[in-house]
Amino acid sequence: MRLPINPVTTLMRELRGELRQLYPAGRIIVFIDGIDAPAVDSFASLFAEVVDEADTAAFHARLRDFHLSRAEQTERGVTVDEDALRRALIDPFRSGSLDSATSGFQLGTWDADRDAPLESRWVTAPSDAVLIVSGTGVLAPELRGMANWSIWLETAEGTLARRAGRSSEQPYTEAEFTYLKNAKPAGAASVMVDNTDAAAPVQIYRDFC
Repeated sequence: MRLPINPVTTLMRELRGELRQLYPAGRIIVFIDGIDAPAVDSFASLFAEVVDEADTAAFHARLRDFHLSRAEQTERGVTVDEDALRRALIDPFRSGSLDSATSGFQLGTWDADRDAPLESRWVTAPSDAVLIVSGTGVLAPELRGMANWSIWLETAEGTLARRAGRSSEQPYTEAEFTYLKNAKPAGAASVMVDNTDAAAPVQIYRDFC
């Protein structure tokens, strides 16, 4: 089913075109990152629909569904279960293109809200498919190499500053500021999008002059 035409779907169709120019076939992994985590997941979910409307199977997984338990996060000082992400999702998704799509993969292993494992649900895909993984932190140096292509969603500091517990002096949490400073995710992304107005996102073109 074709989605309605509006500023969001128009931009996403343009992004889909850029992706398919680079990767016209095969199994492709796209990472979508940004500080506004709910907006990132929402954007990714709709982008999966836009990819799917072009007769390419699309799957959306959230980084938060591959978190460690809260106890392990405290003990190890990291949030994401990188091993589970690779073992249950990334590796089998990629390898499935080599064995007639018989390899299954999971779109999540951990329920962050309940702090408990998710029920194992294995998904299969055709040889031509796009996997979209979204979440703040997915373009961290240790993860970004898993993706073929990526999008960074920019949100204006003024918008972030108006949210509870923030201010114009401190629009980011300490963890967010550290991530932006150390990982520099925007610079690692294939494409940047200003998503400050989620109803009218705009692609940002870098000036390399």
